[in-house]
Amino acid sequence: MRVEGILALQKGLGPAILYQFVMNGVRLGTFQTLVNRGVTADNEMRTREQGGHTRSMRTMSSGSSNSSSSGISSNSGGGKLARSALAGALGGALGGVVGSPLYLVKTQLQSRALQAIAVGHQHHHTSTYQALREIHMQHGYRGLWRGVEGAVPRLMLGSALQLSTFSYIKEAVRKWGWVDEGWVPVLASLLSSVNIILFMEPLDVVRTRLYNQPTDERGRGIYYRGFVDCFTRVVEKEGFFHGMYKGAGAAYFRMAPQAILGLSFWDSFRRIWYGRGFGRNGNEEMEE
Repeated sequence: MRVEGILALQKGLGPAILYQFVMNGVRLGTFQTLVNRGVTADNEMRTREQGGHTRSMRTMSSGSSNSSSSGISSNSGGGKLARSALAGALGGALGGVVGSPLYLVKTQLQSRALQAIAVGHQHHHTSTYQALREIHMQHGYRGLWRGVEGAVPRLMLGSALQLSTFSYIKEAVRKWGWVDEGWVPVLASLLSSVNIILFMEPLDVVRTRLYNQPTDERGRGIYYRGFVDCFTRVVEKEGFFHGMYKGAGAAYFRMAPQAILGLSFWDSFRRIWYGRGFGRNGNEEMEE
């Protein structure tokens, strides 16, 4: 900030916002679509939904009041959690693929600095459009999706953890009675962010290095050949914890507000869209 000014802290803000809009739109939309189709529901829930009769609805209303709002019985909880994780992973993978060009540009714009403080390879882009156009002209569509092999595993793992555990943590916070109902999604988001950082930070390091490395005339990375090669080299040269958890503190302070806003708004929009009582049949993903 002393060298480039306070506005330098907002480098890459444009593509970062576009990336979040596109990636999370695809990620959360895919997950919710799978939820709506009953992919994440337990067997009891599927039976109830297929019945759709008055007697079944009465059974649901009486049964769900005695069960947790996460809709997990003692026999089906593990299976439902696993299905939710798979649905979240699929959403993350699709979101990562679709949003990869924007993340590529965001990373390169944020990494650019004045020569006095520059670290690593510098890409001399002036705007999001210019960067996308130049990368496409030089390396084609393959160049726009360079580094996607690092983004997809990271988003699959992160999305699976976040979307499958958010509802469970939220219900636990609600049962413990730590905070008022309005703050339950906020606290659940903060706690789920800890898990995400622990598991995703190594993948974030790999993803950033793959996106920011220079390329040869064919658009291939010069430093790393791919995800496994990058991961292996970083661990060998810098050690696992030192190399893979660089910036973990800063990453959490970025992730926590993003998770709070993203998950809380998502939770609120689902209440508005489906109605306040939606999900009381036991399907927590659409839960109250």
